[in-house]
Amino acid sequence: MSSGSNATIVLEVVDRLRKSWWTVVAGLCVGLACSVATLHYLPRTFKASTLIFVAPQSVPQEFVRSTVTDDMSMRLQSLKESVLSRPYLEQLANDYLGHTDDPVKLEMRVNDIRSRVEVDVIGVAMSGSGKTGGTFRLSYYDSDSKRAAAMVNALADSYIAQNLSSRTAQAEGTTKTVEGLAGDVSARLEAQQKLITEFRREHLYEIADQQNSNVSQLQGRQQDLNTNAVALAAAQDRLSSLKAQQSVLSHSPGTALEADPLTKAEGELVNLRNRYTDTHPEVIAKRHEIENLKAQMPATGTTPGDAAVSPLQAGIRSAEREVQRLQADELQIRKDIAEFKRRLEATPKYEAQLQDLMKGYSVLVEQYNRRAGSVEEARGAQKIEETQKGERFEVIERALPPAIPVRPVPMMIYAAGAIGGLVLFVGPLLVLALLEPLISSETGLREAAEVPVLVAIPRLMTDDLARSLRAGLTRNIAASAVSVVILIIASIMYR
Repeated sequence: MSSGSNATIVLEVVDRLRKSWWTVVAGLCVGLACSVATLHYLPRTFKASTLIFVAPQSVPQEFVRSTVTDDMSMRLQSLKESVLSRPYLEQLANDYLGHTDDPVKLEMRVNDIRSRVEVDVIGVAMSGSGKTGGTFRLSYYDSDSKRAAAMVNALADSYIAQNLSSRTAQAEGTTKTVEGLAGDVSARLEAQQKLITEFRREHLYEIADQQNSNVSQLQGRQQDLNTNAVALAAAQDRLSSLKAQQSVLSHSPGTALEADPLTKAEGELVNLRNRYTDTHPEVIAKRHEIENLKAQMPATGTTPGDAAVSPLQAGIRSAEREVQRLQADELQIRKDIAEFKRRLEATPKYEAQLQDLMKGYSVLVEQYNRRAGSVEEARGAQKIEETQKGERFEVIERALPPAIPVRPVPMMIYAAGAIGGLVLFVGPLLVLALLEPLISSETGLREAAEVPVLVAIPRLMTDDLARSLRAGLTRNIAASAVSVVILIIASIMYR
């Protein structure tokens, strides 16, 4: 089909529509009337919405840092799943849709409520640490506008309560986790401190902390040994001198000492000691003899010759006691010197063992200090959440019963009705024009003719033609009027 033929058809269709204008009017009016009736009978759905603001933490983050740091979208999703859990929705369905004991019907209600909830994030507040708050809209769809508002307000209250519970539980869980970590570090630190303390107690004098003290005491005891040696030598010389005098007196005839067996035995013991050591059998036997003589002395401890030789005997005994004391002191000093030398020799070994025990101790102390600080921060954050000073949800616009439904959309129904009416009334003319293309106008002829049109003969107006035209016009007007009346009636009935 050529472009000339297409243009001819279009012109003929336009001409027929101009002559049958009533079909257009009737199609629009009838289609719109059907749209009005459809809108009346179609179930309407209302959308009730409430606006919720995520208020930031009231205490500055510089003082108390929150331990609830999940992403806003993740939190909204988790809150939605928590709020729309089955137990809560069952209670909601029983409160607003009527109580039922039928489990199947209750399940259908729960699923229906869950499918009607909608959460839209409107804005998210930003800070240096990322997403901290924002605003979101909670919506609910229902055929009853009042019930929709009541349901969405109940859901909003549940969202707020669930958020507070969730944040408090999360902060508490964080605190317990941090306390557990700190407890682990504290247990390891205490165990290592116990080992170090026990080691220090067992080797108190062998570690490096006591090295200077050991050196100082060793030097002091060596000086004491030298001093004691000088004093012992002097005491031994004095004792030897006194015993020599006693020996001279004991061998002098006519002295009172001859009648004193104890004094004589002591003099003999001095002579034996000058020749033998203290472990010699004769020295040991003489000492036993002296002990037996002393045991046989009267209780007063005096002898017949004491009055004549008491000063010398007293001096000898005093000198002996002094020598014995100095010898005992020398023995003790040598033991102390040996002990201090042992400590100094053992210091490197025990210090190395102590350093092995101390490995990682400073790291544990640092970890414990960090954990202890984290525990305090976590407890502060938990306190903030428990007192509702942290990030929280606030309803800034509660839902009211909507007056206009969101479904069905009137303009879409009206457009669909108008198009349907035109198709119903105008469509047959278009189909007829396409199936039986006739040239009934001068314009169509000019487009279709290959030769120029020289003259156009107008239609001769006869009485029959005039009556036919008036009858056709009347029918068109009547049809149009009827369609308008139908539209008016539908608008009145289904408004």
